[in-house]
Amino acid sequence: MDEKFKQIRIVDIDKLDVYQDKRNCYSEIENFVNSHKGTKGQICTIGGLLSTGKTVLLNQIAKELHAKGHKCLYLSCSDEYANIIQDRDNNVVHRPEIEELYGLLDQAIKEDYKYIFIDEITFIKDFVGQGNVLSNYYANQGLNIIVTGTDSLSFILATQDCLMDRMKLIHTSYVSFAEYNRLLGKGLDDYIQFGGTLKDESPYKDRDATREYTGKAIVKNIIRSVCGNEHMDPQALTLLYSEEELVSTIHRCVKQMHQDFLVSAITRNNGAFESQPLHLGINNTRSFLYSRHILDEQIEKSLAVLNKNKIKVNMMQEDEDVIKKFLEDLDLVLTIPIYLSVKGENPVRERNMQIISQAGIVYCHATDLLKLLTSDEHWKNLEVCGLENKEKFIEKAEREIKGAILANHLIYDTYKALHENYYVTKISRNSDGKEVNLAIVDKQSKDTYLFEVRYSQYKADNQVKNLVNEDFNNYIEESFGKIKGRYVIYTGEKDSIESALGEIKFFSAELFLKSVVNVNNVENLLDLLN
Repeated sequence: MDEKFKQIRIVDIDKLDVYQDKRNCYSEIENFVNSHKGTKGQICTIGGLLSTGKTVLLNQIAKELHAKGHKCLYLSCSDEYANIIQDRDNNVVHRPEIEELYGLLDQAIKEDYKYIFIDEITFIKDFVGQGNVLSNYYANQGLNIIVTGTDSLSFILATQDCLMDRMKLIHTSYVSFAEYNRLLGKGLDDYIQFGGTLKDESPYKDRDATREYTGKAIVKNIIRSVCGNEHMDPQALTLLYSEEELVSTIHRCVKQMHQDFLVSAITRNNGAFESQPLHLGINNTRSFLYSRHILDEQIEKSLAVLNKNKIKVNMMQEDEDVIKKFLEDLDLVLTIPIYLSVKGENPVRERNMQIISQAGIVYCHATDLLKLLTSDEHWKNLEVCGLENKEKFIEKAEREIKGAILANHLIYDTYKALHENYYVTKISRNSDGKEVNLAIVDKQSKDTYLFEVRYSQYKADNQVKNLVNEDFNNYIEESFGKIKGRYVIYTGEKDSIESALGEIKFFSAELFLKSVVNVNNVENLLDLLN
């Protein structure tokens, strides 16, 4: 095929550099390729945040099919051409026209190509509005089309419009610890602090790098997907608000989630004074039995001041809710139901829990907010609540942040693996603050498995106190089901202790996270942990 086109580049597949190790979702691409149903009237899209392996996956499947002798065409809709670079440097957006892509595909049909790989298809002008031609015409002509796009929200919008039921969407945004460890060889602590992408050098290494990545991967993803979409209702957002207002609102929504996480991590009250996360072991001048709630209120108040916007945006709540939904569509947020009871035919839901999928972005924002919270300007507000030792406060808070991130990702991975047949939830009792970090309840038998999560490599009696509290256990069995096992997930090695309610096993958090992504029932999970 000759290179007579203006902006879409034809790539020599033989010259592609390909990693040997593959992401778990590679099998989904293979299933599409091997499915006769998937090649008729449907295209495969690989979508996700920056640096989560989209182009690598495309290169791998292209190289594999090319090596098997299939006739393959690899197209890149990049901004690498000199005229585009010059326009970009002058802040001019210059996108390829979709007619150019159609011309290439017409030629591919004439030359009997079977597989078409298109990198960065969302860079093409109005891909969402006219993308159905790829499925309705070209896929039905016998072309197997697999595409990627940095502005991956465009794929979500397309599934709600012109490509409804015409697209197999492969998600790459969430990188579990199991994949992170397998592909990069890095451990759990590195994942908690920097995890979320597959770059050797994390984009979450510091505040500036995190903000730059967030701007490109999340904010610009939403803005470009909405602005580049001429046929969708969300386009109204760009008519109602300026781009500056939209950018500010997206940043604020993301920042608010991190602030809520930090408040929850360092002020949550587990009932008894000695279990209060930050209050234990911190030197103080007043009794926290008196002042701990005042301290919690002051922390929330101080963080609220830090979260003020530079730009005041009077956005309607329903429009802000659309933006929050976009964050879920990008797999930045997973919403998990938390139950009060699952007995009977109608489970009682207490609330929804939202978990941010990128561990590194949470850790960076939370620790950055912590630094601001303990700066000279704000520390005096905490001192009046009884705190004296800033260093000890920060040390304890950072451990609580890591522990909360660990607990969230244990719930996240367990929910993804088991939620079809199990309730995966936290269990809390509001009357006294007793809580179990993770409960897995069989939807049919109601058999219940309880897990406490601790960011600690040392075994201690206070780690199991809620698991062995007879009154709390009675409450759980009345509201959920028969308790079949009690466990602690921590950063130490496999161990156990005896209690009045039976043996409590301690399992490695790393082993749990590596195991749970490969199971579909609790019995298999426990076999792997044992």
